Amino acid sequence: MSQEARQLKIEKEKRMISTILFLPIIALLAIAPLIVRLKIVYPSEEVANVLKMTQITDVFSQNKASYIIAIMVIAVIIFFFLFNKNDIKKSKMMLFYIVSCGIFLLFSLISTFASSYKDVAVWGLPDRAEGMVIIVCYTLMFLYSIYTFRNTKDYKYIIASLLVVIVVNTVLGVSQYFGNDLYNTAFVKNIIMPKELAKNAAVELAYEEGKIYGTMFHYNYMGSFGSMMVPLFAVLTMLIKNVKAKLASSIATLASLFLLLGSTSRAGLIGLSLAFIIAIILFGKFILKRWKLVIPIVAGFVIILASLNIVTKGTIFSRIPTLINDAFGIFMPSEEGFDYKDHIPVRDIITKEGKVYITLQSKEEIVVEYTKEEPGFYDAQGNEIDYTLNGNTYDSADSRFSHVSFQLIGADDDQEVKDAMIIYVNNIPAFMLRMDQKVGVYLADSFTGEKIDIDYPETLGFKKKERLGSARGYIWSRSLPMLKETFLVGYGPDVFIMKFPQRDYLGKYYAYDTPNMTVDKPHNLYLQIAINQGIIALLAFLALTCGYIAESIKIYALKDHYDSKEAIGMATMLAIVGYMGAGFFNDSIVSVAPIFWILLGVGVSINYLVKKERRRVEKKLKHATIDMKTRKHVKRQAK
Repeated sequence: MSQEARQLKIEKEKRMISTILFLPIIALLAIAPLIVRLKIVYPSEEVANVLKMTQITDVFSQNKASYIIAIMVIAVIIFFFLFNKNDIKKSKMMLFYIVSCGIFLLFSLISTFASSYKDVAVWGLPDRAEGMVIIVCYTLMFLYSIYTFRNTKDYKYIIASLLVVIVVNTVLGVSQYFGNDLYNTAFVKNIIMPKELAKNAAVELAYEEGKIYGTMFHYNYMGSFGSMMVPLFAVLTMLIKNVKAKLASSIATLASLFLLLGSTSRAGLIGLSLAFIIAIILFGKFILKRWKLVIPIVAGFVIILASLNIVTKGTIFSRIPTLINDAFGIFMPSEEGFDYKDHIPVRDIITKEGKVYITLQSKEEIVVEYTKEEPGFYDAQGNEIDYTLNGNTYDSADSRFSHVSFQLIGADDDQEVKDAMIIYVNNIPAFMLRMDQKVGVYLADSFTGEKIDIDYPETLGFKKKERLGSARGYIWSRSLPMLKETFLVGYGPDVFIMKFPQRDYLGKYYAYDTPNMTVDKPHNLYLQIAINQGIIALLAFLALTCGYIAESIKIYALKDHYDSKEAIGMATMLAIVGYMGAGFFNDSIVSVAPIFWILLGVGVSINYLVKKERRRVEKKLKHATIDMKTRKHVKRQAK
């Protein structure tokens, strides 16, 4: 075999190995986000008591998580047998990224082992499945992407995989936006549900008409997905030269924009806005030089968006005004002396000496007693309130209390023994009371029936702003004080729900218009990490992501020309910025997070390749300059 033939064979083997190594990335990007299959999960007793459910029908998370774990096991095996140590990327920045990732992983592991709820910390909540096992998979995805992405030509596999996800979600999105959700058709139900549940009308997947959630679990997470895809494909549309690829990228940009706007996710809009602002700054020189080309493109997008707005009768932009109001609301000063109790129907409920004291907004009080096997109702002065039993419900003709009624129920599913009452306020169920001949009446948990007291947790900020961002202000005000206990070690991945003050019923009453709301996540990526995995883990995560963004800005900023490597490097970086921006209002979720971690790893690798190429060119130019000077020197000596 000739030397040339041998070289060709070696090159062919290298390409084949590179492709095999990249297959798990393709499998994760193109398939994992699309997995939608119902799985019934039975949580532990302590988790069930918080969720108030003994059985959970998960559709979007559990099977995704199982698939991700399986693919990452395969990826590690492939990496072990095929990776060549000579392909290790070495640089100061690469070491910085790996150390940051290692610290993030280490403190996540420590938080898991130290958690009071190890089962949740290891495997995650039943309908989220983002425990320590998945966190490990995320970090492995990041590292695996760095070392298996060797050539920017491999980026076509990433683009093709993401296009598959966009196409499928666009088809679903159109049906969901116009109120004919494909998930509710018999054909799709037979695919995503076991046969015994496919015809069960009680299994309902759709949100309200006009909200796109696709395969991403919730329309907010579709917003996170869109906040990555729009800047990614928009930049590729602007910078790549291949006409077919440019056309495909432009269509993907429009489809992603439709998914983002159709999701009505304000988090996604924030992410996109942040990516757009940074893109304008970084591309300033490029845009000014090509303004004649940029203006028609921008005008085309404006026309398309205006047409879309007309077709959808304005609903596509329906939540932008609320986003603007919330944005201003964050920076407005809190009202001095504001008390949320002044704005809820019930100011307080106290159990004392076998009686329950219910203080209404009017400052009137209902005292509930239990004597002679029936409840009695009295005002603050001890006068009996005229409550009449109609069927199973006590109603009052007294104008002071007519908006409060009490429905008799059997707390232990025994309909013969009416030992509990649901308090209805303005015809809405609010609280539950238990009745017992020995202990009297007491406020009870509506799921377990155990005696409880209302919590008044420590708060930080957001006074009068609890309803900001669909009650995110409420969640953040109760979550921030939790950080005092999670500097070194967090509560454990996905354990937030177990530590949040769920019995802050009055605070929930103000924020959600009902006290019966379970808060399962902080609605903020950074609070999520800080509380679950600890503040040090958060700092390591920020060092990793912000370090990558800073390096990218240094590499790509204010250039008047971008080659193919730089184009995909810039596009990838802006996708990461979009996700990080959406993270101010959204959490991490298995439907979207794998895309982020893979793009982050690929982005780091692209930066390494771009810098390596620049050093090679600079070295070549330097030698060319030296040679030229040498030739001139020799000529002078000869003369």
